[in-house]
Amino acid sequence: MAIRNAKHLKNVREYPCSYCRTDQDIQAHHLTHIKPNGMSMKSDDCWVVPLCPMCMENVDSGENAT
Repeated sequence: MAIRNAKHLKNVREYPCSYCRTDQDIQAHHLTHIKPNGMSMKSDDCWVVPLCPMCMENVDSGENAT
């Protein structure tokens, strides 16, 4: 069962993008390689990083994997 915490996600969205450092339209991106055999499973909310939409798209496509 995944751990969800809306307050933590809101806090993460207050930080700049971890990749390009912009502070515009930040989203909490869930890391996908945390759980064993869970590449398509959303990780717990404690495993998120702040990313802007452009960097999130690049990470999701594998261009700028974090």
